[in-house]
Amino acid sequence: MIWMMGRRNRALIGFVLAVWLGITPSAWAELQDGNWFRYSTEHFQVYSKTREKEVAARIHDLETFRATVLAFLNIKDRGNFGQVTKIFLLSNQKDIRRVFKVENASGFMRPGIRENLLVVGRVGAGSSRNTNHIAFHEYVHYLLRNASAHQYPTWWDEGIAELFATTSFKRGRALVGEAPAGASLTSQLYGDIPVRELLDVSGTGRLSRSNRHRFYVRSWLLVHYITLSSESRERKYMAATSRYLQRHNQGDLTPETFKELFGIEPEVLDSRLLRYASQRKPGLAIPLESIEFDPSYAREALSKDEIAYELAYQTMLQNTPYARLRFEEILRDDPDNARALAGLGVIHQVGKDYEKAEQLMRRAIALAEGDYLLHIELADMLRQRCGPNGVDCPAGVDVDEVDASYRRAYELNPEGLETQAKYGLSLLVANKPDAAVAFLSRAWRLSPSSSWIVVNLGRAYLAQSNFVEGKRLLNVALGWAADSPQAREQIQSLLDEAEDRERTIP
Repeated sequence: MIWMMGRRNRALIGFVLAVWLGITPSAWAELQDGNWFRYSTEHFQVYSKTREKEVAARIHDLETFRATVLAFLNIKDRGNFGQVTKIFLLSNQKDIRRVFKVENASGFMRPGIRENLLVVGRVGAGSSRNTNHIAFHEYVHYLLRNASAHQYPTWWDEGIAELFATTSFKRGRALVGEAPAGASLTSQLYGDIPVRELLDVSGTGRLSRSNRHRFYVRSWLLVHYITLSSESRERKYMAATSRYLQRHNQGDLTPETFKELFGIEPEVLDSRLLRYASQRKPGLAIPLESIEFDPSYAREALSKDEIAYELAYQTMLQNTPYARLRFEEILRDDPDNARALAGLGVIHQVGKDYEKAEQLMRRAIALAEGDYLLHIELADMLRQRCGPNGVDCPAGVDVDEVDASYRRAYELNPEGLETQAKYGLSLLVANKPDAAVAFLSRAWRLSPSSSWIVVNLGRAYLAQSNFVEGKRLLNVALGWAADSPQAREQIQSLLDEAEDRERTIP
């Protein structure tokens, strides 16, 4: 056993493991050790070990930004949509790649029905990028999609996010519309994408790096022009934009729709954007006194085991070896830590060691039966073994126990988004579509942008033979999956199956 070796040998083994994980010992210590705090606001939980003054400034920016976007777009404030948004403010951007295994990014957001995760690293002193750029960009997507549950064309979705990403706060005002860092240089180096080509882009995942830069800059410029320019007001482009987005959401776009609604050929708009790009583009100043926001927060210190759990939980699917070591460290200090036992169970589940995973899950539940999350983890693990339809279970897996575990989680946390959604899915698998629609609809109202909920609610409607609503929701999810070929294939298969079933009904 490693822990029976001498101190020098243990240090050597630790160094080897760190190198194997892609994290040097100093970086490892820098990330996990030190004084970590959780800052809780009305809408966010921020985890950081940076100075409180710096974190407080970021929290003020986040809460102010959230209120600014809602005011600018006239979106009704619906709170957290049933989800916690956790933000990890890391001391440097390298940890995003080393620990979270996200390459070529200075930040990312991972939505989920349990919680949203937003990870950002501190911007270096010499960077021209807005400190909040990544967080602002990603959070706009979240607000917009939850506000309407609409599909948006990719150019608008990314362009409006870039428009808000550079928002800054000066002299009691929120300034919206400043140019992203490097926008002019990108156009000079790579050239501009013609508007007609821009309108046809569906997802950015397949674009090369240079084309992705071009796409973001051009989308920002087009949205800026039709939203903030003096011409946009004179020509009523905002009204045209509203109609265009509605037509897109209904799947009713043709190559001529843009000209029809905006009254301009895309090629003519190219020349206007060329002139507009050379001008000092107007922004919008919103007095902060005109919007409501609360930057107050509660601050609590986290123990070494608490931050180890948070880091392990957030990385266990992307960096499983790292997460496993963190869970094992916690259990050496506290062998009866139920959440860490369940986390280690998920690690064994990922490795397809289901027997060990189940043992750990059941031990965790025995220690903390009232923790709804543990019942969800057990049910998820059992359902995964039962195949995509949830009923082809191997020997030793009881379908009724899966349903009972989801039901118990719901009983323990009846207002929770995940408990309602997962219990609704278990009812669908149990061939109770009416009850499934009721639970999944409630979950959808809390989180309109969740593709997982939309797909399963669509399936529930199809199980009721409500083909109109079922296909509508599946088509929404299909549009959201532009950058995920596997998800698109699965959703398209459900749509094809629905078409076949619909044709057989008299």
